[in-house]
Order: sequence, then C-alpha cells, then structure tokens
Amino acid sequence: MSVTMTLVEMEEDFTDLTIPADYIKFYGDPLSLVAGLDSTPTQWKGKGKAVGPSVDDEQPTVTVEEEVDWTRYNPPAALHTTPNFHDDVLVHIIKTSIDRIQARNAAEHRKREEEEEQRKKSSEPTTPDSEEDAAAKEPYLPIIILSDDPQPVSISEVQAHLDEADKEDLENLFSHDTPVSRMPFDFDTKPKKGRKFKLARLLKRLADRDSETPPVGDSSKNEEPSSSSEVTIKYEEPPLPPTPPEEVECVSCLDDFPQSALVKITCHSYCTPCFHRLITTACQNEQQWPPKCCLNTIPEETTLAHIPADLQKTFRRRAEEWALPAPDRIYCSRPTCSRFIPTRRVNHATRTARCSHRSHPPTCTLCRGPAHPTAEACPSDRDAALTEALAADAGWMHCGACHALVEHREACQHMTCRCGHEFCYVCALPWQTCGCTMDSLAEKLAAAAARVEARLLREAEEEEAVRMVEEFEREERLKQELLRAEAERAEAEQRAEREAIRQSEVKDRFEKLRRQMGDLRELQDVLVGWQHDREVEVLKGDGAAEEEALKERQLRERLEYDQTARDKVQAREISFKRDYASRVAEERDVEAKYMLELQAFYEGRVEGAEMVGDAMTLLRRQMDKGWRAWSQWRDGEMAAYQARVDEERTIQEEGLCSVKARLEDRLAEQAREATRRTAAEMKWAEEVWREREAMMVELEREELDDEETGSWYSFRDAEEELPGEADASGSGSESPSAAIPA
Repeated sequence: MSVTMTLVEMEEDFTDLTIPADYIKFYGDPLSLVAGLDSTPTQWKGKGKAVGPSVDDEQPTVTVEEEVDWTRYNPPAALHTTPNFHDDVLVHIIKTSIDRIQARNAAEHRKREEEEEQRKKSSEPTTPDSEEDAAAKEPYLPIIILSDDPQPVSISEVQAHLDEADKEDLENLFSHDTPVSRMPFDFDTKPKKGRKFKLARLLKRLADRDSETPPVGDSSKNEEPSSSSEVTIKYEEPPLPPTPPEEVECVSCLDDFPQSALVKITCHSYCTPCFHRLITTACQNEQQWPPKCCLNTIPEETTLAHIPADLQKTFRRRAEEWALPAPDRIYCSRPTCSRFIPTRRVNHATRTARCSHRSHPPTCTLCRGPAHPTAEACPSDRDAALTEALAADAGWMHCGACHALVEHREACQHMTCRCGHEFCYVCALPWQTCGCTMDSLAEKLAAAAARVEARLLREAEEEEAVRMVEEFEREERLKQELLRAEAERAEAEQRAEREAIRQSEVKDRFEKLRRQMGDLRELQDVLVGWQHDREVEVLKGDGAAEEEALKERQLRERLEYDQTARDKVQAREISFKRDYASRVAEERDVEAKYMLELQAFYEGRVEGAEMVGDAMTLLRRQMDKGWRAWSQWRDGEMAAYQARVDEERTIQEEGLCSVKARLEDRLAEQAREATRRTAAEMKWAEEVWREREAMMVELEREELDDEETGSWYSFRDAEEELPGEADASGSGSESPSAAIPA
C-alpha cells in the first residue's frame, strides 16, 4: 500500500486527530508532512535494513549492507504514542508489548553471554590436578650405585664433559650433600632430549670405572663410602625467615589480630573488646538476647570462658530471668527495688516470693503486689473468689484460727477445726462465747438450702434458654441454606445468560480493537518514517553547522597564528637591530679611545701620524672581521628561528587538518549510526506489531475462556446497556441479600 493511500484513509478516519504537544515540540508536526506529500506512491524497504520514505524527494534511500543487531537499540518513540486512543486494552497492549520484547531480548543476551563464558572455560588448557599427574610427566633417570673401590673422579674430568652436559644440570645433579651411590636424580623441569642422553652417558662413565658393582640391597658397603669414591658438592640453603603469626580479621572492628587473641565462634571471630561489647549489649536489651552471630546462638560455655567475672554474673542473671516467659516473671513489689526474683525463691504453697533483700516485704505471685495477710485472699485470685461465692451460697464458715472453710453435715453448731480451734457454726465466734441455739442453726441451714435451690433453678433456666437459642439458630441456618440454594440456582441461570452476552460483546469489542489497532499502526508507521527523516535533516544540519563553525574557527586560528608568527619574527629582527646598534656604538667608543691612546703614544715622533693611521686601519679590519662573523651568526639565527616558526606553523596546520578529519570521521560515523538505528527501529516496529497482534489474540482467548468478570470487561457495562434484561432477571426470584434477616 502506498503512503499516500494510507494518509488519505487516515484523513477520512481521523479528521479530529490531535498530536500531543510534547511530541510536536520535539519532532515537529507530522500532519504538515501529510498535506505536502506527493501523490506518487513510494515503496518501503523491508527486513530492517532500510528507512522509510523521505520528506525530500532528492534524498536517496539509505541502506545498511551489514546485519544490524536491532536488540541493542531502543524502540522508536513513536511506538509509545497513542493519540486519541483511550481504550484500556489497547493502551495496555501498546505499553506491555514493548516491555515484553525488551525482557525477551535481555534474556537472550544473558543466555548468549553465559554460553560464551562456558565456551571460554571449555577452551582453556587443563593443568595436572594431582601430584601424581605432575610426577608422571617428569623424566625418568636410573639410580647409579658405585663399586667398592671406584677410582676417584677428578674435577678436570668433570670439566672435560661440561661441553657435553650443561653445567646447570650437573649442579642440579649434585645439589645434595650425599654420595652418588645414594642420590636419586630429580629435576624440576623436563630437560631436552639430547641433554638427557648426554647426562646418561656421563653417569654411565662414572659408574663403569669398576666392572664389579655391589648389589642394590647391600647397604653395608654403602654406609661409609670413602672420600675418593663419592662426589659430594655441599649446598647449604639460606635459613628461611621466621614465619609471622597468622592474623585474622575481627568481624566487628575489621582490625587484624593474631588468631590466638581472637574469640572463635561458629561463623566468625571477634577480638576481646568487641566480644565483651557484644555480650554487654545483649545483656542490656532483651530483643538481642541470646547473644548471636549471623543468627547462630553463641554457646554459653564459650561466652563464660571469654568474659570477666562481673559480666559473667550479669550474664547468668539475665539468662535465668529471660529464660522465663514475660507473664511468668516475678519482680520485687517495692518500686525502689523491682529486682527479678528467681524461681528458687518462690513459695508456691503460700503464693509469695521474696527477693534477695530480706528487709523487703514478700511479693504476691498472683497480683505482683505486696503479699496479703494470711486471712485475706488475693483479689486477683479468681479461683478463691469463686470458692467464696460457693461458700456464701452453701452457708460454709471460715475457721477463726486458720481461716479454713468448714461445712456442717450433722449434729449441733459446735464445730472443731482440724487445727483444733472450736467455734460456733452460726456466728463463727469461739465456742461458748455466744448465745446461739439449735433453732438458729436450723434457720441458717434452711437459708443456705434455699439459696442453693434458687441457684440450681437459675442455672436450669439458663440452660433452657441456651438450648432454645441453639434450636432457633439451627432452624435459621437451615432456612438460610434453602434460601442460598435457591439464590445459587437463580444466579447460575443469570450467569449463563450473562456469559452468552459477555462472549458476544467480547468478540465485538476485540473486532473493534483490531480496527483501531490497524489505524494506530498506520499512524505510528508514518510517525516513525517522519521521525527518521527529521533525524536525518537534523543530523545534516548539525553536521553542516559544525563544519562551518570549524572552518571559521580554523580560519581565525590561521590568521591569528600568521600574525603571531610575523610578530615573533619582527620582534627577533628588532632585537638583532638593537644588538647591532649597541655593537656599533661600542665599536665607535673603542675606536675613539684607541685613537686617543695611539696619539698620546706616538706624539712627538716623525712618522707618528702614519703609524697611528696604520694601527687604526688594523683595528678597523679586526672589527670588520668580527662584524662579518656576527652578521653570519645573526643570519643563521634568523634562519633557524624562521624555520622553527615555520615548523610550528606546519604542526598547527597538521593539527587543524587532524581536527577536521576527526570531525569528518565523527560525522560519517554519526551518519552510519543513524542508518543502523533507522534499520533497527524499523525492525523494532515490525517486531512490536507482531507482538501486539499475538497479545490481542491471547487476551481475546483469555476473555472468552474466563467465565467470570475478565480483566478488561465489567458486567456493570452490560447492566447499564441492558436495563430491561437485568430487571427481568432480578424479578424472577428473591434477592439473597433481601432474604437474609437483619
């Protein structure tokens, strides 16, 4: 399809199209491009290797010969624009499609990097993994054992073979202070093939001095070899410096300490001050108890072994206190003390506890206040309160001595407690101190029986009320179950009807979304192409401006440097002129002084004037000779200075040319990068629209498969569009919420 045809359709479908102001501010108005396009169709290049049609007809289409990795570039900004499109599904697809492609590209990049790392690791050469593998690669040399009486080997004979065997190999051969008959041969590196055979021949000559050789196992002849039968070269290794003690870093202060000075825990090591600080902090705050390192509890034995005595005492107290749950802890009731009372100082029989200060009163274990008198019960003791209520109803009495409860079973009102105290059951006074009779006892027992009967009747009434409430609730639950079943049946019918309506509307809606998606694609394709042309124009304009600015700047620099060079040469010439003037003045002074001296010297002589003239002529010749030498030196200096100035001018010109060349290279690289980015963005647009089409199909399938309210659809819209059907479906049965009683 040609661009002009697409734009005509866009003008028909989007007559009220508005472009965002921020987009126009940065890229310009693409609709002005639509009005100025020629009606001639322009073909677009594909496969991510070309740009779209240009605004300027004379601008040739730029192609990229090499393959462009489009995943390394960002997507074009036009793919994010959604002018006059407000549908939630469309906006979601447009925003999510680019994110999904970027996430997929990032995963592919990571996978390629991991494969490259694996390939590099597999291509690395392998090294011997064990000492056996390394030893297997060393050359094998036989052990040579000399005879009982071998001829001594002189140093001259050894020196005669130095041209065949390397001196370094001989030093390695006799590097231990042992006779040859006991010395195995061990080389650090693998010798060359020719060198190995030379050493073997040399050792064979040393061993074949005597035709008779002792057996290998005969150690009696090898224990004390004579000095003439062994070649011993002593080599003493320098003593190794003492190994410094290994230091380990403290995990808290990060300082290094000897390993013996640290406290080693399961996971880390602490210096002594840091360990004390750790334990002290744990003893001060229950949130940090017990002391831990990396969530590992420090053993109590380790802690007590590395802390001072006072901290040990505090640690044991905290361990005993915080080992109990907070509700079970008992503290001294005196506010000025409030010290924790250990369990060993708690009397469970009397329900009291006493702290270490014996002068402080005991503490009640129930209310945590001061202990109560023996005859009084703790107000916080719920069991005692219930017992007292039961005793009051049953008419039980307390013993006046031990305060124990006593129940009357039979006989008179004379009661004898287990503690031996005798009292009256009617008034609780000591026996024979009151005037109570058997009638008083009968009245008391009758009143108690009446209270017990009333209590039992009250409990029976309460049980009957509870039973009736439970029966009513059971009937209500059954009624609600029936109503709920009826409501579910009606809801199932309504749901089936709504599902049919929903699927039909989902299909219609996605068909509409596809048309909008096609229109948006045409618009974004035009925006992407217009953006590419705009970037090319901006790039060309910026490049031309930079080249023009560089040209003007370099012209100014050339003029300035030419003027500077002329000023330098002129200043040097002026300095030489000043030097020449000073030399001329000095020569004139010398001539005048010399003339006066000559006239004074030849005064009164016959030929004095002639001799003065000859002397002055000789002086002038010498001065002329010096002037010519100075003039020659001046000309050489000026020529050298001019050469330096010209050289500096040449260097500056080369620098200007280099700057110009770098600018041209940078502009060319920018043009190539713009071409690559254009191809990558075209590929981006192709991949994004393919992803958006796939997402549209996926969302439509999810909407059709979802029987309940979908992610992009609400039944509220259907109820608003179909009020008659909603009313009809709601009038067939009673609403569940209305059927449930308040």
